[in-house]
Order: sequence, then structure tokens, then C-alpha cells
Amino acid sequence: MDVGEQTTKEIVMTKQVKDTQVGMKVREFLEDNKLDLRYLAEQLGCTYEHVRNIARGGIVPAPPLTKMIARIIQMNEKELEKLAVADRIRSKYGELPKELTGINPELDPIIMRWDILSEEHKQDIIALVETYSKRDRIAGKGKK
Repeated sequence: MDVGEQTTKEIVMTKQVKDTQVGMKVREFLEDNKLDLRYLAEQLGCTYEHVRNIARGGIVPAPPLTKMIARIIQMNEKELEKLAVADRIRSKYGELPKELTGINPELDPIIMRWDILSEEHKQDIIALVETYSKRDRIAGKGKK
């Protein structure tokens, strides 16, 4: 299969995908609407490769492009820009801002997806963590 023919699902399944919040929102929109990267590239007036890099998390779009993306994916412009700023900070400073605020960087995959989850699934995850932490504490495996 030619790289240009990759579906959004295939891009998500590759190990090369980084979890930028903007990239995740783009991938979700394309998947939910059964659209491909070419569609978004045409709508934005960008190259396919540029849009693919955004979706993969390789780059964070500049503010004007972020606004255009927000309109196309039907998301609040300020909210997407806020996510883009967080992605830029993470790209530039790594996990340092999280460490300074006391947020464990290992929680990033969960934090990035938390708002997508239903209340029922959130409660399931909390219950699962509580169960495992209790087991690990009893077994002496967790932090003291």
C-alpha cells in the first residue's frame, strides 16, 4: 500500500503516532466522519504530508492553521488553541511542566482522553485503579 493511501486508522495504529492533543482531535474527527487525511489537506489548503504530520503528532500547527482546523473539525477555536499551546509546551519542555505541578507524566495518556469517557467508564477506571492499588499495597509492590 502506498503511504498516501494510509487510512486514519492505520496511522493511529503505527508506533510513530505521538499523542499530541491536536493530533488526537484530528484523528478522532476523521475516523468519526469516515474521512481521510486528503480531505482535511484539501480543506486546509495544505499538503497531505503536513496534515499527516499534524495527525501523527509530529508537529503542532501554527495558531492560524489551528483556527482553520478547529472550524473544519467543528471544535471551539479557543479550546483547540489551548490544546495546541499545551502540545507546544510539552514539545519544547518535555515533562518538566508536569513535574513542576506535581502531575505524574505517566498519567498523560489517561488525562488526554478523560473528557471523552462516559461517566460510567470514568467510574470503572477509578474502581480498577483503587482495586489494583489495594492489591499492590497488600503485596508490598506499590509505593509506601
